[in-house]
Amino acid sequence: MKTKSIIISIIIMLTWSCQEPSDSTVYSEINIEWPSLADSPWPIMHHDAQKTSRSPYRGPSFESIEMVPSEALEKNASIIIGSNNTIIFTHTNISTSQTILEKHTLDGTIIWSAVVEEDANKNSYTSTLSSSGSIYVPGGASGTVISVDEGSGVINWSTPLGGNLHSGISLDKDGNLYVLFGDDNSLGSLDPSGEMRWQIVDKNLYVALDRPPVTFSPDGNQLFCSSLDSLYCFSTNSQLLWSYPARIPYNRIIVNNIGDLFFYNESDSTLTCLSSNGNIVWRLTNTELNLFRIEEYTAPAMDYSGNLYFVGLNTDIETVVVSISSDGALRWSWNGFNGPVEAISDLLCDADNVIYLAYKDPDFRVAAINYDGILKSEIRSESITTRPHGGIFLTSTNEIILPNIQSATTTLIKIR
Repeated sequence: MKTKSIIISIIIMLTWSCQEPSDSTVYSEINIEWPSLADSPWPIMHHDAQKTSRSPYRGPSFESIEMVPSEALEKNASIIIGSNNTIIFTHTNISTSQTILEKHTLDGTIIWSAVVEEDANKNSYTSTLSSSGSIYVPGGASGTVISVDEGSGVINWSTPLGGNLHSGISLDKDGNLYVLFGDDNSLGSLDPSGEMRWQIVDKNLYVALDRPPVTFSPDGNQLFCSSLDSLYCFSTNSQLLWSYPARIPYNRIIVNNIGDLFFYNESDSTLTCLSSNGNIVWRLTNTELNLFRIEEYTAPAMDYSGNLYFVGLNTDIETVVVSISSDGALRWSWNGFNGPVEAISDLLCDADNVIYLAYKDPDFRVAAINYDGILKSEIRSESITTRPHGGIFLTSTNEIILPNIQSATTTLIKIR
């Protein structure tokens, strides 16, 4: 009997170990390997080339909110997270009109600081960290793309494009750069040494501000961007492959593992899914989603089960977080805000499919919403005053980082 009991116990243990995980941990999506991006917790705005805003790390336990000390961080600082959870800032110094690139530790210790642009009369845009160790900085006012060595802060090269830059910088799998620039709104591609490969002129291309200008297909062979009236699909050699009538705020296009595209189309007020060849998979109107509108300033996210998350206003004019499955079914609408609030970050998804959003009501708060649409936890602070900026980032040590913009200065909020 004893032998039989041991055998049964082993069978039960094996059965448990082979069971399908629960819904909240069914990972039908993976983060696409992208050789040109640094292997760091957050090397580019929206985390990856598919703009999923999906981290491979768990979020914080909401034990504390800290202000990270910093020096002279002024006027719309934007950040990425480098190796060993170093923070890489791009910010504009108001008093000197210079664009400054800084690298420092999570506790605020500066590793190096470098002036990368003079006479920077515009807001600084978010940099991108490559696997080669180069930080690509968009010089918004000078229309210059700058490559800076991550280890030392020394400028590798600087390429003037003419006019202002209108976006952050995207990287394809081969390390080529993509940026919007100039008075004629050109989409340009540079090779890793800063030489122009090609440019497409279209005055109607949608300004991406500090966001990467394009989203890539999983294989890296196609890129997607929006104009004021069309979504374009180009090859990485600038060939137009197809287009679709759409107006997509700030090029907020998410692509899943099979190449489907997801976006909010302002032209017809629909949440839309297209196949990789531009055919309609599904469309949902605001009415079908019980929404008054979708919030265009808060970037969406995609979880590891392929579900989408957006922020909007429902028909009762309450701020809600909406979850939609990859096949276009409304999963849930979370209205725990109890009225209209000011969302001050993009959405972020962690490794457990928990969704995070920073907002003001009127105090500063960050909400963590479980996969099934139930509030997991929330943290608040009366002392933090901030205004919308967009960025929300997750370190490999499970801390959320947000820029905290107060009047003309910026510090960092760190949530453990």
